[in-house]
Amino acid sequence: MLGDNKFVLIRVQLGWLTLFGNEEITIEKIVLKLQEEDNVDNYCRLCILLVFSVFYFPRTSRIVTTFPFSLLDNLQSIHMWNWCEVVHSLIVKSLDRAFTQFCQQKNTGSLHLVGCVAVLQVFIWLNLNYV
Repeated sequence: MLGDNKFVLIRVQLGWLTLFGNEEITIEKIVLKLQEEDNVDNYCRLCILLVFSVFYFPRTSRIVTTFPFSLLDNLQSIHMWNWCEVVHSLIVKSLDRAFTQFCQQKNTGSLHLVGCVAVLQVFIWLNLNYV
């Protein structure tokens, strides 16, 4: 259901995002908006966006990824998305990018992963036979 465009940056034209105006959306701003929001639907969207930004799709940047914005416009369709596939795909792309940088010796400092590293840890624990 996600198709090939699941990580394409989208033009944000969603009504509920007017809560942020023209500001960059950060985790700190999401938390502040949660404390102020009276609309139940927008409050739910902000809670889900916070969970996505902190756990499922964390980044090294302070700015929240735009990926989940379009999904949160229709709260009734969230249950139809394959979240495991999205989280897995993000980690695989991040590992691939880090491996490429390592092989090309582009980064002499540290490599960063994006995505839910807890999923990666569970995968490694389940697939390595050190028990």
